[in-house]
Parts: sequence; structure tokens; C-alpha cells
Amino acid sequence: HPPCPPSLPASPPLPLLPLRPSVRPFVRLPMPLSNCKDARSVVSAVLLLLLPGLAEGEQLNVKSQALEKCDRSNVDDPRYPTTGYMRPVPGLQNRCTAVEEDMGSHYVCVNLPAASTPSGKTYSPFWTKTGQAPSGEVAAQWPKPGPWCICMWAFANMLEQHPEFVNDLNCEATNYWTIDKYDVNIPAQRNALSAICGKCEVKTEKCGKLEL
Repeated sequence: HPPCPPSLPASPPLPLLPLRPSVRPFVRLPMPLSNCKDARSVVSAVLLLLLPGLAEGEQLNVKSQALEKCDRSNVDDPRYPTTGYMRPVPGLQNRCTAVEEDMGSHYVCVNLPAASTPSGKTYSPFWTKTGQAPSGEVAAQWPKPGPWCICMWAFANMLEQHPEFVNDLNCEATNYWTIDKYDVNIPAQRNALSAICGKCEVKTEKCGKLEL
């Protein structure tokens, strides 16, 4: 989500938490983000050293392979040139990295669709269709069309109204945490999980149960 995340309550350091034995860690930051700008500048200096589970190749995509980039390098967007909650950290730019402090769970990589406002400004209708931006003019100030790490809950809500949105999913750059985190007992989340399993040809026990 474009804005800097709100300040989070302080919490003591916790050990790395594994998703499952064969999956690299889902990690918790070793310090509270009491101030977004200051904390992220500190994190960018030390995080990769303290938490190797965040390093390139450590986290997995939905295919249980190394998480690839949700790459915005070819997008002309000076305001939002990179994506991912941890994009201020060198080495984690353009990756939908899973960290517990990302309260928006921006783990799904999609290719944001494009549209134009009546005044000719380029924007993505994803922001307006999900209700995150009230108009195209406002959305034009948000991330431009192209690869972007979106909230897994927004992805589920978007699919309910626009099932074709799954075609914009980048499987190789979508974090495996989505497979673990979606609740099959909640219809919208079950539908999103089913869409990811089908589009990405995921063969896990959880995906298999959706076909029963």
C-alpha cells in the first residue's frame, strides 16, 4: 500500500518462525517500527545481517521455489520506482517479502492494469475498484500500472468482483505465505487460494483439499 505504514506498538524480539519444515522462515523484525522513516533506515543497515531468512533466495514463492522479483525496473514511475514492504532495504527491493510487521500482508505480486483519467493521467483501476483510492485522479498519484506487491486480502476481495484479475498474478513472485495464510473456511479467501492454486499449478495438500 503506497503510504508509509503507521507506527506499530513496541514488542520484544522473537525468534524466527518457520512456515513449515520445507519452507524458509517467515520472520519478525528484531525492533519495533516506532518511527517509519527512522526505523527503516536502521533496518536497512542491519536487517540482512541479523535475519538471514530475508536474504535473496531465502523466501519461497507459491511454487516452493526461490521468490523472484516483482520487478518494476521497466516502469516509468519516479514516485514509486520499487515495490515490496521491505523495499528500503538493499537486496529486498521489488520482492514481496513476508515479515510479521507488514500488517497489510503485501505478499501477492500482480501486474496492475492500466487506465487513463479524463484529463489523460495514467493510473491503475485496481486502486479504485478495491476502494483504496476514491477516484482515478487520486489513483494517478499512487503506484502506476505494472508489477506491484499488493495486500493478499485486497487480492481476495478483488477476485470476488473481478475473477479475471487472477490473470494478472505473477506466480513466481508471489510469496508462499499466501498459501499458508488464506483461511479455507472464509469464502473470499478460499476463492483466492483456489485461484492461486489453479493459476500457478500448486500441488500442495491444502490446494488438493480444495478439489474435494
